[in-house]
Amino acid sequence: MSTVPEHITPSGAAAYRALVEAPGSPVWTHPREDRLTPAMRREVAAFADLVRTQPPTWQPGQPPAWLDPWLDRVWPRVPALTRRGPRPPTLLDVRPTSRSDLAADPAAHVPDDVPLDELLAYSTSGTAGASVTVPSHPVTTASYYPLLLHAAAPIADVTLRPDHLDWVTVISQEVGGYVIPSWSSTTGTLTAQVALGPDRWRSPEDVHGFLSGHDPRVITGDPVAFDVLLDLDPDIHPRLLVSTATALSAGLRDRLQVRFGAPVLDVLSLTETGPVAAATRGGGPYHLLQPHLYVEVLRSDGTPAQEGEHGEIVLTGGMNRTLPLVRYRTGDHAALRWLPEAAAPVLVDVEGRTPVVFHARAGRRINSHSVTVALRPVALPRFTLHQAADGRLAFGVDDPGDPRVDDAARMVRDLFPGSPVDVVAISAGTVKVVPFRVA
Repeated sequence: MSTVPEHITPSGAAAYRALVEAPGSPVWTHPREDRLTPAMRREVAAFADLVRTQPPTWQPGQPPAWLDPWLDRVWPRVPALTRRGPRPPTLLDVRPTSRSDLAADPAAHVPDDVPLDELLAYSTSGTAGASVTVPSHPVTTASYYPLLLHAAAPIADVTLRPDHLDWVTVISQEVGGYVIPSWSSTTGTLTAQVALGPDRWRSPEDVHGFLSGHDPRVITGDPVAFDVLLDLDPDIHPRLLVSTATALSAGLRDRLQVRFGAPVLDVLSLTETGPVAAATRGGGPYHLLQPHLYVEVLRSDGTPAQEGEHGEIVLTGGMNRTLPLVRYRTGDHAALRWLPEAAAPVLVDVEGRTPVVFHARAGRRINSHSVTVALRPVALPRFTLHQAADGRLAFGVDDPGDPRVDDAARMVRDLFPGSPVDVVAISAGTVKVVPFRVA
């Protein structure tokens, strides 16, 4: 694979060819073109300025000033909204939407004035494994770089080196997951998504040599991939680690920081919206990131939760111009809290999945959020907890022989005294799991 992306500089083209054609490189599966036109690059630069100069701002009961004009602009342009009739007087009058609405008709959620030749489409699945096509745009994907670097500014000083492979996303999937080389015209650096499994490399030892040789300054990935990276133990010196996709345990965060000597940014992100909020320290709080993304927390009956009350995160607006969401239920749960003299709220007690109620002995009810909190000190990359009709619990882990599992299983048994708990293996090759389930 030696196709050079468009809009690349001569020095970038030489670096890209060297990356793609090097003997120790992975087996690339998909090239990623930089589809940004000069006008689009200016839009990314303008967004970066907006992120720096206009952070999210609103107070309790007072939606941000940009919201009403934005709704007036998008409502007549989005078929899924116009089908509802005229725009309701206030946002609270709008019926929330959900992932199932998007899955049923993705095209209806794209504004009519988005040029078709600018559309991107991503396939994503939630914890239940249902695939959804999510529209996006080159400006949206390129805007991740300035947004995440700004979010990390309090804990990391990162300068990306021109024409170096300085931004790497690591994945651990054995099934699916593209291995992608690219060059970013907005950062001037090489980027790549690489799988850490030996089957994606010409020789098993190449993955170690590739990462050590390029020594990228920013590494992104999910907790499972970061756990694999720790096992590989490459000789790398990143300036920043960015964890996304699923909940990051406090134990795994600590291990990453100790081993690589780099701060960890824990990001709450959706394919639909991009990064929503980020925590610079273990346990949060999660600070909101996008200037024009309004965040609500709703109770199960759809009414707004009080400050500090746990509920479902619901989003309006956002950086994805091809998917202007209006009261979109994310399936993630948290509470909003205003810190003293803060311009906008923060998210606390973030729970990235639908709460499930387990049944313990003596009629006790235990929320899945309590399970997540109890297991935070253990550095497991992921786990499942499923309860049978007779009350028996199956605690699923990737490797039952992992020494960390004994401590985690003990914590589960302490949470459910008297209830039988079996440690079981998550099936090899399973990428998406249902973390909590009750029969």
